[in-house]
Amino acid sequence: MRRRKTTRKWREVVRRRTDLKAAERRKQRSRRFDRRRKAFATMKWRFKAIRNYRARRTTCPEHAAAQQTAKRFGVSVTSIRRWEKNYRDHGKRGLCDST
Repeated sequence: MRRRKTTRKWREVVRRRTDLKAAERRKQRSRRFDRRRKAFATMKWRFKAIRNYRARRTTCPEHAAAQQTAKRFGVSVTSIRRWEKNYRDHGKRGLCDST
């Protein structure tokens, strides 16, 4: 009787290991999708900042537009100008992280 219990426990351990491996694979897959989702959200947010910057540039000088947009979105003026240049050169793909 005792031997049967250990066999059953061993099978449970093996089953748990395979479950853990499957869970780890699912977790990695979801992380990958989360990164993509996060990158897309970042791109959309940067695109909004660029649209805001371009709209302000029509009504006020370029440096003032960059400062106002940077203040509104909580980033530096350099970032706004870099994003705008990347958007001009590469389109929306230029707004994705370069990493």
